[in-house]
Amino acid sequence: MNIQDLIRPTIKALKPYSSARDEFQGVPADMVFLDANENPFENGVNRYPDPQQGKLKALLSEIKNIPAKNILLGNGSDEIYSVKRLIIHRDQKHILKSLPSISIR
Repeated sequence: MNIQDLIRPTIKALKPYSSARDEFQGVPADMVFLDANENPFENGVNRYPDPQQGKLKALLSEIKNIPAKNILLGNGSDEIYSVKRLIIHRDQKHILKSLPSISIR
């Protein structure tokens, strides 16, 4: 089984997100992208975080000895399951749903 065969054609056709920083690799880290709404004043919160989580994935890749490209990070398991469902499931008739095994508040 090839996982690529499970992905919906509409998802395969999407162009990946690219931030202003992706388009200008190799520029000084302190370069300010005003067109990306970055604050030019250094205050500790004047930059957007890396949307691809590159440094974290590289660290986890090293610790777990797996390729960084095989790491998917999300805001909790709900987001990961939602992303998987949106990418793979072609219809809404055959989805398995289970009750949480942990306390959710």
